[in-house]
Amino acid sequence: MKEFIDAFKHLEKLCNDIYGEQHGVTLYIKEMEDTPNYMAQKVFGWDHDLKALKRVRLIRNKWAHPDDEMDYTFEDIEFLKNFYSRVMNQQDPLAMLRQKNKEVRSKNKAISEPVIPYKPQDSARAYNIEEEGAELNRLKTIAIFFIVLSAIIIVGALGWLLFS
Repeated sequence: MKEFIDAFKHLEKLCNDIYGEQHGVTLYIKEMEDTPNYMAQKVFGWDHDLKALKRVRLIRNKWAHPDDEMDYTFEDIEFLKNFYSRVMNQQDPLAMLRQKNKEVRSKNKAISEPVIPYKPQDSARAYNIEEEGAELNRLKTIAIFFIVLSAIIIVGALGWLLFS
């Protein structure tokens, strides 16, 4: 039983460190249970790991409260040691789910971003709408100025011809 308890304590300490709280294995199980089914299905062995974690936690709880006896197996000890290694190597179910979700986000981001950024064909510098509007107003003002100036010159020339 000592080997089982030591293996459980080892995993519990790691999970406590991950969650920053006591009862880390329980928190890990809760996070797995709270994960939607469609997401859990992305990770091979999810259900097996969840059932095995619940089993070893139950064995540990029965040991801590000796009113009931519950036998553990060599496979339970091996599971604890193996699961600890998987958590350390980020090969546990939750880490693998996070990795798969990260890959999906990366693919979606790559799809949504253009490969070649848009560059206007007709000018070296792209104008935004306000700059285009300001340029158009400036050109209109210059055109009106020259029309008014031309009209004044024509009226002045006609007046000079008529009165001279």
